[in-house]
Amino acid sequence: MREVYRLKKGTLESTDIKLPIDFGLVYEDDGTFIVDVYINESFNLSEFSKRRYDEQDTTSFNCHCKTDKNNKIEITTLHFTMTVPYESKISMICYGSITHTELTDFPTTPDELTEEPHKLHYLELEGLKMTFTDVTEQIRARGGEKISDGKDLKRDHTRALLVAERFPYNQVFYKDSNSDNIIVEFPNNSNNTLLYKTFIELKRDYVSALSFLNGAEVKVRAEFTGYYYSVGKIDSQISITYSFKRVVNGRHNDYIPLRSHLNIGQNILNRFFIFSFDKYREWNKALDLNSIVFYLSNAEQSKGIEDRFFIQIIAFERLAAKYVDTLNEKEAFASDPEKFETVKGQILDVIERHKGIFGKHINSIKGRIGDLNIVRRKRTEEKFLSMIEDAKVDLTPDLENLVRVVRHNAIHKGEIGQADDIVKNCILLDQLLRDIILNLVEYERGNEKK
Repeated sequence: MREVYRLKKGTLESTDIKLPIDFGLVYEDDGTFIVDVYINESFNLSEFSKRRYDEQDTTSFNCHCKTDKNNKIEITTLHFTMTVPYESKISMICYGSITHTELTDFPTTPDELTEEPHKLHYLELEGLKMTFTDVTEQIRARGGEKISDGKDLKRDHTRALLVAERFPYNQVFYKDSNSDNIIVEFPNNSNNTLLYKTFIELKRDYVSALSFLNGAEVKVRAEFTGYYYSVGKIDSQISITYSFKRVVNGRHNDYIPLRSHLNIGQNILNRFFIFSFDKYREWNKALDLNSIVFYLSNAEQSKGIEDRFFIQIIAFERLAAKYVDTLNEKEAFASDPEKFETVKGQILDVIERHKGIFGKHINSIKGRIGDLNIVRRKRTEEKFLSMIEDAKVDLTPDLENLVRVVRHNAIHKGEIGQADDIVKNCILLDQLLRDIILNLVEYERGNEKK
């Protein structure tokens, strides 16, 4: 656990009470922020603590303070873990974020710029692993002569254009010098810089799309915005750092080869963010693709193959349920309606000759014959097959068996088959879900297929 900030006077606030803070310390423990504050002795902390206990109050608090360097800090969604009234001390854990704002006078901001909306300068991403696509040339010289020994080029970053609502934004991905995290830089030297408020609007889709391409969870650890920023150092006037346990992905799904040498030629991030990101956002509104990516990421980290399979089944059920809500109620026919009329007449003749065995149900049986040619796409099995067909995924015998037999047995009987079958079905179901998403957003894997 390391100390991050020292707090001076400020307040600890909820919707109905404000506590005066004299001093505080902020620690970071495996990505999560721990906050200890010391309340002014004029406040009756003992009575306050007793009332919270009696009422079983679990209200969260926000902290507004200055740091020991006279900068502004806001800490959100704080929950009490311990109160020590005789020390005037409250210990808390942060489930939100810490916003740190520099209040120094340098650099001076012209008055005409103070009303401009903040731009996003950097992101710090956790959980993302990738092979970089672009190279940096390192100039080395000896005695005034350039050294050319083949070691002057280093593949250390990826340039990828982000197109959101058909507007392009430059972004550069590279590794953080102090950790395994990835930094995304949004260059400020062009007209298409990304506003921070715009990023917040598309943030969930952006992170979810990255998680999908990554084959494992990606989260934003920090955002850097404000009127000015540092060059050569990841910092800015305003930094927002999120509190959550450090993302450690034990496995990454490689169906999309972001970590393969194939990425060098394909630049997967660039292709996806240019041609497919807007489509992903549109489909997400209809199908909640973000939740499907969440399930896929969790399935990849599951401890056992059975856990993985059931998480994938839940994702499959959810995707199909969302998809069927987008379908029109138009009838689909299994065969040509005119040709079916001939078959229908023959079936009715047979039933009429044997109507005695149906008794009083004869008319009900006859009424059902007309429905034989109608494919009801919202029925349990048909909704899965309709989704697969509409997403232009080839319906192989294995896939049809997965929908009609394996899924049914898993949902209704709790049976998932033998070990070899489970592995096969897990792989099949994982690839099916990923192919559906890829096809919906019109991303062609092409030469990336292994």
